[in-house]
Amino acid sequence: MPTLAIAIAIAIAIAIAIATVGAGPGIGLAIARTFGRRGFDIALIARTKQKLETLVDQLGQEGITATAFPADVLDRASLTDALDAAKVRFGGIDVLEYSPAPHSPVPGHALAAPSEVTVDNLQPQIEYLFYGAITAARAVLPAMREADAGTLLFTTGGGSVDPIPMLGNVNAASAALRN
Repeated sequence: MPTLAIAIAIAIAIAIAIATVGAGPGIGLAIARTFGRRGFDIALIARTKQKLETLVDQLGQEGITATAFPADVLDRASLTDALDAAKVRFGGIDVLEYSPAPHSPVPGHALAAPSEVTVDNLQPQIEYLFYGAITAARAVLPAMREADAGTLLFTTGGGSVDPIPMLGNVNAASAALRN
């Protein structure tokens, strides 16, 4: 599996716009900066419009072109609409980066140790981490295939490699994404 540095190098050779799904002040912002400093336009996608506008302003002050596209990964139609709007705004999406991480409680998303995992507390994690990723990939993949170029980066799911005991249900959903 290529490292992030290799993936960025490959993407830089062929891309002009990146959509960051799950944009936030942590990894999302770091990835936006990394690509933006290399000339990429940035589509920031997350639930909270105000948070996105703060990130757009921050990146703009650094000379990086970024636009906010509010959407919720749990609302597949809004996620697809946001990615479609980003494609229109930037003329396409060449890199999709997916890393939603709830920094505030998401209704129905409880953490569970492995011995406490149930269908009821696993399903919301699968919706959030796995089905959202499938939705996002399906929104950008046809154009990438047509262009015979593009990059999909799924930068969440460390628990699928090194499970974190208190995140048994999250680890399982992350493993689905990783596989």
